[in-house]
Amino acid sequence: MKRLTILLAATVAAPALAQGIPQAELKLHLDLRDYAPEGAYYRGSSAAFGDLNGDGDRRDFIRHVNSTRMQAFAFNGKAVELLWDYESGLDLPDPSNRYFYKYVIWDIDGDGQDEVTGAFATEGGMMEMRVLDGATGAIEATAPLNIANPESDDNNRALRVKTVVADLAGDGLPSELILIDERGSRGDVHAFASDLTLIWDTTEDDTAMIHAHYPWPYDIDGDGADEVLTRYLHDETGARVQRVTPEDWILLDSYFDHLDKAMAADILADNEGMELAFSYEGLHVAVLDGETLEEIWRSQGVHKDAKFITIGEWFPESEGPELLLNWAISDDGSEAVTLSAAGEELHRWDGEITDGLTMDWDGDRTRDEVFSSKYGRLFEMPPTTRIEVRDAYYEDAKDPHHEDMRLYAHALDMLGDYREEIVFLDENELLIYGAAGDAPADHPSPFDSADYALAVANMHGDNHTERGYLNWQTLDQTANASQDACSC
Repeated sequence: MKRLTILLAATVAAPALAQGIPQAELKLHLDLRDYAPEGAYYRGSSAAFGDLNGDGDRRDFIRHVNSTRMQAFAFNGKAVELLWDYESGLDLPDPSNRYFYKYVIWDIDGDGQDEVTGAFATEGGMMEMRVLDGATGAIEATAPLNIANPESDDNNRALRVKTVVADLAGDGLPSELILIDERGSRGDVHAFASDLTLIWDTTEDDTAMIHAHYPWPYDIDGDGADEVLTRYLHDETGARVQRVTPEDWILLDSYFDHLDKAMAADILADNEGMELAFSYEGLHVAVLDGETLEEIWRSQGVHKDAKFITIGEWFPESEGPELLLNWAISDDGSEAVTLSAAGEELHRWDGEITDGLTMDWDGDRTRDEVFSSKYGRLFEMPPTTRIEVRDAYYEDAKDPHHEDMRLYAHALDMLGDYREEIVFLDENELLIYGAAGDAPADHPSPFDSADYALAVANMHGDNHTERGYLNWQTLDQTANASQDACSC
């Protein structure tokens, strides 16, 4: 029987603070004005990354305005080449300023060439799933969806449609697609094979509630096939293994009956297998045993919300990784809290992290940095250094982002020196910021790791930033890599 413990209120002594991380410097600034009419990407920020032209470099990207417009670019670390340009021609509402569609760039059919996959509006008034050739944009496969074209640009309950790639077959080759949508307070999950044959969906669920803000695929039971976390833990066939939201929410029939954020990782060394970290909107954060799904510990109750941000390594003296949370202590204030793997409070401050992911900014893989895509902020943890990358963007951009649109950024290795950079992509420009100075060592790009490549393919930056758990300390750093080209 697993233990049930409540988070200790006492704060344990924090280790000595590390030296400040390098400041941000502009590494590359590209003008994109010649590639689209003025105003075409005024709701920019949306992007996905992968190998579009088949040269093995996974830093190519698409930018898109939901399914209204999309452009695909090859990127060699210094310049871009436009591969194809898509315009729907449909009379669709403007996207909201904080919720975007999510597309994935991945080789789903095993031919060595990445495809672009996700949901698109159609002339018939309903959306459809599409597989596009990465190099040309040609449609290779389609499948109908029970999702109507967007009718509103409402920011709070806008249509959100997100796609990730998973390994449901358990063959070691992620090639199945998981799509989740939110339409107001309802939504469904769909799982497709690489040819868009429907494997399973949740359309028979009569609760009329959203399942989660994202579909989270992890091989939790270690059989090689991914499970999918939503309101339920689904096995690879879509069968519900167990409900993972609070039982009390069943009777309430409430919109809150969903997972706000989830990660699976080996959090507790003395507990066999994986643990699951969940954020329950309006309640608390909990860590569950991955095998039994029993609760191991939970955070204290909060006034309004408990945002689970990410799992990382910030306190080397604390056994296992740590969890970063944001507690909404009032309608107007919040605190960022770092908890140990066992749920002990290590540090708290009047923080401003409401989303984010771990990244390797400075090249030191023994200690993670935290990047908040929504605010363009980079944190050394505990917060001895905070870098307002967005401020640098507004100083450097020749035609900055529109003020009525939230500006989001992306974190990945775009320059090939094994550290990650922060990428801003707006209507007219591509700006890449990296740590000042040269990399402290000569290691391969993290794209040499299959885990990293998949995490970037499934990465999403909007009001709910997502990237799968990465143990930066285990990524391979043994081979040499050129600092002029990505060794993807």
